[in-house]
Amino acid sequence: MKQWLFTLFAVSVFLSQASTAWACSCIMPRLPSEELANANAVFTGKVIVQKTKQGLTFSSTDPVEVSFVVSQVWKGDIPTEVIITTARDSASCGYTFEDGEEYLVYANGEIDALNVSLCSRTAVLANAEADVRELGSGTTPDKRVELEDDSLFLPIAISLGIIFGSIALYYHHEKRRPMNS
Repeated sequence: MKQWLFTLFAVSVFLSQASTAWACSCIMPRLPSEELANANAVFTGKVIVQKTKQGLTFSSTDPVEVSFVVSQVWKGDIPTEVIITTARDSASCGYTFEDGEEYLVYANGEIDALNVSLCSRTAVLANAEADVRELGSGTTPDKRVELEDDSLFLPIAISLGIIFGSIALYYHHEKRRPMNS
């Protein structure tokens, strides 16, 4: 009897210490025409750059900004270049994009804040031939936009700060040094 109570106590302590774990769970994807109707934007494009926006702690939900050069549009006022976001990890329903690869993207959200989920029909373009066939011919984006690449801004700003700071310290030190006669 004591062993049974001890086992019950041990199991209850173990279960009370368990943390909640969430994983991505998707329903069966709908047909391309249904996904087109539900999405705010549908386009094909080539990934040109990705940036992870990590918070104070490392999380699978940290957003990744993915920049595309857009080639065809089926839905949405999509410019020639666009940024979408997705969660960093597939456990949080984030879609994993590869630089230089072309994709058929089904995105939701506002045009200036599009989001892609692992649960959408987003796919490598080479694997999305059936979708493209069903969607028909898209249009070429006519709103010309070139995204700024600010990836060098911070290192350049830091370098210039160090250079100007060093010059200021040098002159300050020279000004305070006594002159030898």
